[in-house]
Amino acid sequence: MRQRDPDPPPAKEAAGSLDLALRERVDADIAAFLAAFDSALAHDTAESRALLREATDRLLRAGARTRIELERLEARLPLPPRDQAREGGAAWRQR
Repeated sequence: MRQRDPDPPPAKEAAGSLDLALRERVDADIAAFLAAFDSALAHDTAESRALLREATDRLLRAGARTRIELERLEARLPLPPRDQAREGGAAWRQR
């Protein structure tokens, strides 16, 4: 599995929108996680577990990076109050 910098510098972001580079990084982290999980299922070894642990860490960081970006966007352009979002059929809810 190819090693890469877990937190490379952010790409230039579009004004007020999510960044395509972030999406690509998240896609890569998800793919690496799934590949490591499949490998651990097929061959349960210390090495495959270590690779899965590393891929899990990258996936958690990808979620955190996404959350941070959403918070930055909301600071610039606040979302409507939660009650209005529910009426509009929000697809997710905060836990």
